[in-house]
Amino acid sequence: MPKVYGGFGLQLNAYGFDITAAFSYQIGGKILDYGYQNLMHSGSNIGMALHRDALEAWTHEGMETNVPMLFQTADYSYSTYTSDRFLVSSNYLSLNNLTFGYTLPSKWITKLGISSLRIYGQAENVALWSMRKGLDPRQGFLSSENYTYSPIRTISGGLTVSF
Repeated sequence: MPKVYGGFGLQLNAYGFDITAAFSYQIGGKILDYGYQNLMHSGSNIGMALHRDALEAWTHEGMETNVPMLFQTADYSYSTYTSDRFLVSSNYLSLNNLTFGYTLPSKWITKLGISSLRIYGQAENVALWSMRKGLDPRQGFLSSENYTYSPIRTISGGLTVSF
């Protein structure tokens, strides 16, 4: 289980420009990475992709690696057995929301009968930084699930006009 989780944000305004950002984080704990575990199969699953870490599989005596030898037969398929080698840190930092805007100076827009005009762009679910690329620790506290999608990234923009 994570030791600490939470969120924080920031808001900056200067010279008509404004930017806001909202983050969430998690520190401590481990997560069982099922997606990685499935991609580290022995090679006997024809048609199923292998993770690039499979290139580090044991091949000769004296070699030091944490990836067992790959066998093409199911009789010796120990490479995906659940073990602590699929436990990774569940630490993450997520940029959940980012908004950037500009409010035009009033001297430019008062002639049009407008008291305020702001142009902005906004993005949701912008970025996620975690221990392994492709791992989303937000899927669960103890394990990642293969059938769960990460939140969709949304980018939008608009105008706010006040008369």
